[in-house]
Amino acid sequence: MKFTKMGLLIALTLSISCNKPANTPAPPVNTPPPANSSDKNISSFVFTASLNTSLQSDVSGTISADSIKVILPFGTPLTDLVPSITTSGTSISPGSLTKRDFSSPVSYVVKAKDSSTHTYTVVVNTSPVDATIFINFTGYDDATDSGIAELKALDANTGKLKWEYKKSTKSVILASPAFFNGLVYTCIGNSIYCIDTTTKSNKWTYTTGDFLCSTPTIVNGILYLNSTDGNLYAIDARTGSLKWKYFEGPSPKNGGGNNGSSPTVVDGVVYTGGLNEYLYAVDVNTGTIKWKFDDSYDNGDNIYTSPSVVNGIVYFAGVYNFFAINANDGSLKWKFNSGGPVSSPTVANGVVYFGSTNQNIYALDVNSGFPLWNNYTPFQLEGTPCVSNGIVFDGGSSPNSSVFYAFDGATGNIKWQYGYGNSIGSSPVVFNKVVYVVGIQDVLAIDVMTGKLKWAYAIDGRYQDVETSPCIVDKNGNIYYSGISGSQN
Repeated sequence: MKFTKMGLLIALTLSISCNKPANTPAPPVNTPPPANSSDKNISSFVFTASLNTSLQSDVSGTISADSIKVILPFGTPLTDLVPSITTSGTSISPGSLTKRDFSSPVSYVVKAKDSSTHTYTVVVNTSPVDATIFINFTGYDDATDSGIAELKALDANTGKLKWEYKKSTKSVILASPAFFNGLVYTCIGNSIYCIDTTTKSNKWTYTTGDFLCSTPTIVNGILYLNSTDGNLYAIDARTGSLKWKYFEGPSPKNGGGNNGSSPTVVDGVVYTGGLNEYLYAVDVNTGTIKWKFDDSYDNGDNIYTSPSVVNGIVYFAGVYNFFAINANDGSLKWKFNSGGPVSSPTVANGVVYFGSTNQNIYALDVNSGFPLWNNYTPFQLEGTPCVSNGIVFDGGSSPNSSVFYAFDGATGNIKWQYGYGNSIGSSPVVFNKVVYVVGIQDVLAIDVMTGKLKWAYAIDGRYQDVETSPCIVDKNGNIYYSGISGSQN
């Protein structure tokens, strides 16, 4: 068969056309989606257990438009946490995996490709825990010469009354409560009562020879307290039986006086002030004297303050002088004259803090007694300061008004102040980022960072002589005392 050139071309074209696959897709185009150059969000903020040894499991924050909130388990230290952060921006400052102090809000700035920024404020708190505030009050009727003594148990988170124990009395309660193994101890008149927190009833009573205004200190199941009868007592906290008592002696000036010095127990020794110008060191097992320090520098008088013992040094106040003495032999290390009666001391971070009725709060170097700073206020500062995260808390009072202060522990500058319409005679306690203090008519719960009132528990109008301080116990049995207590927190 012969094909013309034209016929061959047509045949070839038809053949190629028949062999071409149908519906062949176009080759792919590798064009990436357009980038969002202004993208600058945090998509994940996590404290992992692997990077934070205080955590048992990972905890993620709740992210909103400009803030991140994180709730960590109660008791988690907030000062050195490491977050793992995921962002859509090109950078973040501070960076992910960078250790930070989250006891205050922390700002994070995310930067986008177009150099715009987005700031997030991270607020970290610990979860509330079941905790109880124990506080003593006295209601007294002058007309009938009778009154009611009450131990109240308040919810630390809400201020609501949980329960109370009442007893008739003719004396004002000046001693703060103490806690041990489910039992609360409160002094009414010349007797100490042991209240079972389960049954809300009195388990035992021990009566001394005179009035009790010393807050009990409990160590290894033994309760130590001073009485105005001139004795230091050691009592079994479970049974109320006397282990021993040591006679310190009466006041040489008037034969009496209120011994409000709460004993401090450290390394097998009880340290306490007496009515007769001496500070005593007594063996916890035998009740025998180891040494006594003569407060003759102070013209001799009752020692009302509670000592603080830190690193082998005993810190305490006479009437006008503040002393540091060696715990092993009672020899004087240094003394400081304040020019006015001072409170019991609190020692923290190498500094000893105390207030004074001369309207100053003082900060002294623990080793030399050198004044680091003092701050003069319009009020007398009679309560023992409380120190937490570098902030010093104390209340100043006049007869009809008062101010509760938060001082910078390093400089003495006022960080915030809370005005209160009545006087404050108690010492504060800090627990779970809240500072608790008792006024004449109220128990106050104040935010430690802002100075804002969280709640107030109004005391019955009969209660005119509230000078006791709170004791706080959480559900795990951890106890938080004020500085007026001899217990070493």
